[in-house]
Amino acid sequence: MLIQVIFEDSMEGALAALDSVHADADAVEFRLDRMGDFDPALLIDRAPIPAIMTFRSRESGGAFRGGRRQRFEQLRRALQAGPAYVDLEFDTDDERLIPAAGESRVILSTHPPEGQTGDLEDLFRRMAGRTGVEVLKIVPCADSITDNLRIRSLLALAAREGRSLAAFCMGGRGLVSRLLALSWGSWATYGAARKGGESASGQLTVGELADLFRVKRVGRETRLFGILGFPLGHSLSPCIHNHAFRHLDLDACYLPFEAESISEFLPVMEELRLEGFSVTLPHKEAIIPHLDEVDEKSREFGSVNTVIRRGNRHVGFNTDVSAALRVLERALSVRDRRVALLGAGGAGAAIARALHQRGALVTIYNRSPDRARRLSDAIGCRSGALDDYGKESCDILINATSVGMYPDVGEIPVPAGTLRAEWVFDLVYNPPETLLLREARKRSIRTLGGLEMFLEQAMEQFQLFTGKPPPGAVMRRAAERALGFAAPGEERDA
Repeated sequence: MLIQVIFEDSMEGALAALDSVHADADAVEFRLDRMGDFDPALLIDRAPIPAIMTFRSRESGGAFRGGRRQRFEQLRRALQAGPAYVDLEFDTDDERLIPAAGESRVILSTHPPEGQTGDLEDLFRRMAGRTGVEVLKIVPCADSITDNLRIRSLLALAAREGRSLAAFCMGGRGLVSRLLALSWGSWATYGAARKGGESASGQLTVGELADLFRVKRVGRETRLFGILGFPLGHSLSPCIHNHAFRHLDLDACYLPFEAESISEFLPVMEELRLEGFSVTLPHKEAIIPHLDEVDEKSREFGSVNTVIRRGNRHVGFNTDVSAALRVLERALSVRDRRVALLGAGGAGAAIARALHQRGALVTIYNRSPDRARRLSDAIGCRSGALDDYGKESCDILINATSVGMYPDVGEIPVPAGTLRAEWVFDLVYNPPETLLLREARKRSIRTLGGLEMFLEQAMEQFQLFTGKPPPGAVMRRAAERALGFAAPGEERDA
């Protein structure tokens, strides 16, 4: 089941949300704990699909700020209206309402908070011992991306024992389980009715679940790809790759894998048998020792942003460098140009090496001068502390840091007053116009944004992933819509 969650603060808002129930939604959940007043009978009557009544407690992350007795009575009132389902919280007074459920089917739920996931199998068995319950719901907050694998094991256990279980993880690290829940046998996965109407951390909209990730189509034969990084809130990679898969009618899904360390990601990579994945900050260098093979460019530049599976071997590639050079050299020749490059991470290091080979006069500036110095010594170029930038003019300034990336859009990697260049190239693509680019244009400096490089490297990745020519126009349109470039009359993608 795909459940559309209506989490509004008024009856008016909830009724309005019913006008846009997604075609793929199988039920609608009314989160009553946010409403000041509600009419459960009217909500049920207006709902075009089965209704679930939920009055989440404060202890489980709910919005209600009244007392326990008041909440209990409101929940009883909602149940008396006769919804198709009622959500009751495990090991609380809610369970007193199970005998009064009548024809309403009971979902018995629990939401262990961050750091308190505990033994999920033991929790499942204790919940399964309750009578009068049709569906169990276990939704912990993921402390690590490996918690997604625990959810998969829990769903397998429920299937063996013939119990209906809705299970996935909350939080950014738990997105994988939300997206694969149905394919793993979860009774349901939940999506918000709209952006801004999320009822839990990490919840996507029902439109994203149904249209972008196509969760109801993902099955055992679906080829899985994704992006590894931390954090991933800024990334458009799932958007453009999934649109490309859909355009070519490929049975494939591209997932976000948010992991702070490589070590926590490796079990997921193996267990899910990913056919390929993109690599972004901060893992482009750290992933290399865990690969069976890297291509010549990756070995030379010391950075990998693409991994594909060949049999049981993982092979690394770098599409960043060729993409950056294509974008830059379409605008100007880099030979003998003075390049100030900000950042000595994976992407910055690779681009610095490539520019040096092209005959550019590169100086690497980094917050850690020692790291910049080690890199410049290895390449044969110059380096300095980030604070040193601006003491000398340059022809090209390249920002290879994440400064200015969404959501920190008000930040700039160097003071605006120090900008002394003919060109500024910002590798950040979200937002497409960073503060650095705006300040450069104010000073009549020509600019290049990161979106072109992002699309170039992504199309090269797509070819590596699928062996098929990338639908470039589709990928560009998806990125532009997601960034707010939709033309008048076009529907913007969720």
